[in-house]
Amino acid sequence: MDLFQHWLDFHNVRRTLIVKPYAQDDGYCLVASKALTPGETTIEIPELLLMSSISAKNSPSFAKVYRVLCPKSDPDLEANTTSIIDLDGLYDSISQEVLILSLFLLHERSKLESSLWHPYITLLPRTFTTPLFFTPQELTLLEPTPLHSLVLTMLETLQVLHTRIVLPLLQTFPTLLNPSSATPAALLWAYTAIESRAFKLNLIGADPLVLNTTLVPLADLANHVPSARDATLRIERFDPHTRMLRIVCAETAPAAGRELHLCYNDLANWQLLLYYGFTILQNPFDRVNLSFGPPDDDDGEVKKLMLLALGEELGFGLEHSVQASWVEGADQVVGAGLVGSLRLLLMDEEDLSRYSVENLETLLRESASERNEQAVLETLRGLFEGMREQYPTTLGEDQKRVEAVVGEGLSRGEYYTLLYLVGQKEIIDNALEWVEAREECQVSGNTLDGGSQSPSVPGNV
Repeated sequence: MDLFQHWLDFHNVRRTLIVKPYAQDDGYCLVASKALTPGETTIEIPELLLMSSISAKNSPSFAKVYRVLCPKSDPDLEANTTSIIDLDGLYDSISQEVLILSLFLLHERSKLESSLWHPYITLLPRTFTTPLFFTPQELTLLEPTPLHSLVLTMLETLQVLHTRIVLPLLQTFPTLLNPSSATPAALLWAYTAIESRAFKLNLIGADPLVLNTTLVPLADLANHVPSARDATLRIERFDPHTRMLRIVCAETAPAAGRELHLCYNDLANWQLLLYYGFTILQNPFDRVNLSFGPPDDDDGEVKKLMLLALGEELGFGLEHSVQASWVEGADQVVGAGLVGSLRLLLMDEEDLSRYSVENLETLLRESASERNEQAVLETLRGLFEGMREQYPTTLGEDQKRVEAVVGEGLSRGEYYTLLYLVGQKEIIDNALEWVEAREECQVSGNTLDGGSQSPSVPGNV
């Protein structure tokens, strides 16, 4: 840390904060060194210290590699059909910018003390708590979730990229990487460092409409809060005149000694876990996603699909999500768009004949018929019960495990994964409670959605 602080001082990085070890893991956090006021500059860092694909392009020791990976930057190379590597379809699996920046980070790490960023790179974590670094035991917890297959695909992709990109580059540029930075594990480390720490900034020399993936030393030590209104830091635009990036105090001004936070974005726990290696309890952005196939009845399929498309702005469609009952501002666990779409998808010919684009909106608040509503509730119950049954443990069992102390039988990866699973199971339980309440109302003849159970007056197709 002393080396890093001296490096910041040498390059005149202005700051009104101090760096402290973070109690919850082996990293660091930012703490206000004095009481701050909204809009006050908290960090001011020169362009020179920002690491981006622009840095890679302008680097004397990496520029040739950059031109190989981005041949459009060099018309002569683009016209050369005997490229060092085959770029066909390469950037379907990883963005060009992230790949270039990952390799540039490894290149700078290989330069050791001769790298401008050496004090910063030595401060980066040696490993991460994202699922890409999970042990087989930790990864097993994700098996019932979509994250499991996604993680395996990402790991396979990085292995392919190492074989297809790194090895051919080393044959042409043998000094590009030292042996410890030329392995598949090193590429995984660099990729994760970029994905977990980089910011999106508009930098000098770039298209003004393009945001560049950029590592920002010091600022990337700020931890996350889920709500922007709770963030105490805000990133300003890069100033093309001073060639500085400013991070200022947000509207929530902290007192001296308080930790400073950024809001990374509106991120669900699966995103936090996959890209940042942590999760939070009761994340307000957590959802359980549902996807429906097109209707399979020949007679009404075309009309149903047409109405779904025409009602997209109203919330109709084949892709939906449900949320926890405690989410602030949530109208209900199961949204009107999901219910209305299922009412339409499950209609028989008789019900469908009464609906057109003119009265489609009524399906968001009224049932089409008693039999249709029963089919909707049965479908939702089957979906949610099926989701719950795919987990080998119950919500209660996971909640008890979460109470265990990390390091006493529970790794950080397991702890953060369990928080993610608890959130998903709570949403599923809330959704089943929603279904049960409406089933009871249907039996009693009442309604909870504020509308009549009789269909509205039909319009013309």
